[in-house]
Amino acid sequence: MICEWLTYPLELVGLTALCWRCCSRVDALTLVASDLPLLSSIYRVATKYQLERTIAEVHGLIKLKWPSQYAAHANRRAMEMSQHRRELPQVATLLNQTVALLVPQHPPPLATAPPTRFIHPAHIIALLRQGGCNDPELLVPLFYALTCATPHEHFLSVLRPDDFVRYVRGLERIRTFHAQCAVVYPAAESLFLLGDHIYQCWPGICFFWADLSGASLRNGEIFAAAKEPVELWASVASSLTNPAAFAGQYGSCSECVGRVAVRMSQISSTLWAQLPRMFDMQ
Repeated sequence: MICEWLTYPLELVGLTALCWRCCSRVDALTLVASDLPLLSSIYRVATKYQLERTIAEVHGLIKLKWPSQYAAHANRRAMEMSQHRRELPQVATLLNQTVALLVPQHPPPLATAPPTRFIHPAHIIALLRQGGCNDPELLVPLFYALTCATPHEHFLSVLRPDDFVRYVRGLERIRTFHAQCAVVYPAAESLFLLGDHIYQCWPGICFFWADLSGASLRNGEIFAAAKEPVELWASVASSLTNPAAFAGQYGSCSECVGRVAVRMSQISSTLWAQLPRMFDMQ
């Protein structure tokens, strides 16, 4: 990375000196709050002088933290939960009763690391835009992360006007999609229920779905209005591991409970796949 900068020794010599901090190269840094000012400076210079390798390295750090692939995103959130104690959204109560049929599936513990200061995605979006980036693979996961963060005027003010509009439109589309999935229970055909299961299990599934839409989460939110819908649907799907409790409360068999979990996983992945369209970045 540094060798690439020697083409411009007069203007970049000062910034090149910053590339060595505690005997570390820039490409050894990580995307954490303490390194963000340095990485921002490097990225601005790299885009100004079209230093492709440096730009690719910074983009790689961003993709590592905000991946565009659904599976990579899920793995990243699981890692954050394990290492940095950033909890996944989880249902706490159904009908004001502590949930017994939803058993949270925590990922296996990884090597622990101290929590890092939160980097607001709005700052990364603004930085990429300053460098002329229009790549949906980089920007869409950041805009989704922005909709999951608590809105704050100080952070949102760094966005370009058109990106602020993109954020607001995307937020409303995500909320609408999530709310519709939450309040409209799936048809028996969409769950591939056959024979007696339609009469014995589907009514209980409908009652469960209605209870779930108004369920309280551990963070105090209501399910149908939760901020992290992609993670929430996947979390509930992986939590349906207590068929006996489900059968006792809603009268549905373990096979049908499994079909409900599959449907919830599909909602999560479908929402993720539609994010580029929701943010008008297709």
